[in-house]
Parts: sequence; C-alpha cells; structure tokens
Amino acid sequence: MIINLVNKYNNLLIRFPLLTKSVTSSFIMSSANLTVQKIESYNKRDHKILFKDSILFGIVCGGLQKAPFMHFFYNISYKWIIPKQISICAILIDPINYLSAIMLNNLLIKQKSFNNGCKIIENDFWKIYKTGLYIWPIAQCINFYYVPLHWRVLYFNSVSFIWNCWLANQLI
Repeated sequence: MIINLVNKYNNLLIRFPLLTKSVTSSFIMSSANLTVQKIESYNKRDHKILFKDSILFGIVCGGLQKAPFMHFFYNISYKWIIPKQISICAILIDPINYLSAIMLNNLLIKQKSFNNGCKIIENDFWKIYKTGLYIWPIAQCINFYYVPLHWRVLYFNSVSFIWNCWLANQLI
C-alpha cells in the first residue's frame, strides 16, 4: 500500500511537478501552523485554533511562495557543485524564506500590520538566521547528495515542518 502511494505521488511529480509540490507544500505548511497552534493552546488555555487562517497561510506561504521558489531553485542549481548549492541556500535562499514566513505569519495568522512584521524581523531575524545555519546546511547537504531532484521540495518541506514548528514556537 505504501509503495503504491509513493508510486502515485512520484507519477504526479513527473506529470505535474509544480502543482504537486505546491499542493504538498500547502498541506505541510498548514499542518505545521496547526501543530504550533495546538501547542499554543496547551500553553494558553484560551487560545483559539484558527483553521481557516492556517489553511490560508499554507496556501500562500507554502503553495505560492516556498514550493515554486524551491522548485525553480533546485531545477536551476542541480548542476552546480554541492558546496555552491549549500552556500547559495545559506546566503540567499534561507533568508528569503525566513523573511517571507515571518511576514506572512504576521499578516495572515496573527493579523498584525506590515510594520509589526518588520519589528519582528528586526528583533528576531539574526537569531533565526544563526540557528538556521546549524540546521539547514546539513539538511540541504542530505537533500543535494541523496534525494532525487523531483523529490527535493518534499524533503525540504518535511524538514520545514519541524523547523516551522520550532520557529513559530520561538516567536510566540
């Protein structure tokens, strides 16, 4: 059964690569956000879980931003040497992903102003970036060495699930 599911997913990745990655990323990002909200609800008894906002966040941040962005990056960079891929991720790709996730979470989930998002970025970006340097280069190294090109966005999203749960928990 699992093999059939993997084969069907693989066929979807081959036939509709960007759409499949976008739908998968939307689901994973929504799930990560709902997981964080569930954790918050245990810490704060009166916290309300916002399903609609989490789905919107997943679609916008995961499906419309991260999946296409990473899809095109992986397709452009797959011929580069791995140290160059990892360096570009650390210097350019990761900061873009952090900034967009922080701002979109601020606007869509917390429903705060753009200026509030800028303050969060000003206060937390470097801490997030430095912590990311402990996680993402290793995760991307595994991705570039061992994961087939058309599965890399799914691997990235799987690591992102854990990263986003940790990150959102730090920014509560």
